[in-house]
Amino acid sequence: MLSTLNTTLPLFALIGCGYAAGRFRVLSPAGIGGLNTFVYYFALPAMLFRVMSQQPPQEVLDLPFMGAWLVVELCVFGAALVGGWLVLRLTLPQSAVQALGGVFANSGYMGLPLITTLLGQGAVVPVALTMVVDLTVMTALTIVLIEVARRGGGGLPRALGVTLRAALLNPFVLSIWAGMAFAATSWELQAGVFDFLGVLGSAATPCALFAIGGSLVGRNTLGSALPVSTAVIMKLAVHPLLAAGVLLYWLPAPGDWAMAAVLVAALPTAGTVYVIAQRYGVFVAQASATILYSTVAGVVTFTLISFALLQ
Repeated sequence: MLSTLNTTLPLFALIGCGYAAGRFRVLSPAGIGGLNTFVYYFALPAMLFRVMSQQPPQEVLDLPFMGAWLVVELCVFGAALVGGWLVLRLTLPQSAVQALGGVFANSGYMGLPLITTLLGQGAVVPVALTMVVDLTVMTALTIVLIEVARRGGGGLPRALGVTLRAALLNPFVLSIWAGMAFAATSWELQAGVFDFLGVLGSAATPCALFAIGGSLVGRNTLGSALPVSTAVIMKLAVHPLLAAGVLLYWLPAPGDWAMAAVLVAALPTAGTVYVIAQRYGVFVAQASATILYSTVAGVVTFTLISFALLQ
């Protein structure tokens, strides 16, 4: 347990530093936004491209692994959607946003730094594949449900097209596919380029975690208690438990990949959920509160799950 704490607590301390910097105005909201921009467009894409470009293509595009991850996502999403709609008496759009909050992990900003520290650089590949599934399938599914409920499907083709375009042009997704395409050519990165990407990518871990902390300052915490707590429980408990059952036993993935996927499932809710909620004016306060509380509680739950997997 002590070794796990020694690995995870310094990383979570970076999140605390970012929060303190934002809370006490050491770093302004504009400064935090600039840091987010650097991580989003430069540091994390550089890390992803560098690692993916060095992998054998036939070993990277693991469709059974992606399919197993999608099964996990759809099961948790479906349970949260039905529970929100029938038990909590939410509207279908509200239930869809709550369900997305229960499955969409903060894989980029938090997952890559934490999981690669625990499992090594090889964990970048399975984490990246879960990101592709979440960004392309789960966000699109949420948009479909919101549009069908609000307009009877009238605006669905355009909304779905915009969503898929944004997902495919996401810097993370682009860098993943670009790295895989480069690897398929059998070319080698020039030493200078490889080192440049290494220096830029090495900034991803501290900057991403610091930016997460800063982004938590001022988040709305007034979301309805029951829907928010339900989403947090689904994200931090149900999601990793189901991922462990599927990827370790039912549709087993290679050992390190299975552990990486379970750790992704144990991550807090990503900011993408808030972006979608705000765009459609659905459950905005609840989405913000879900991100905040899942991040705070995730410090404990992620550490415990990491210890259980790695002992």
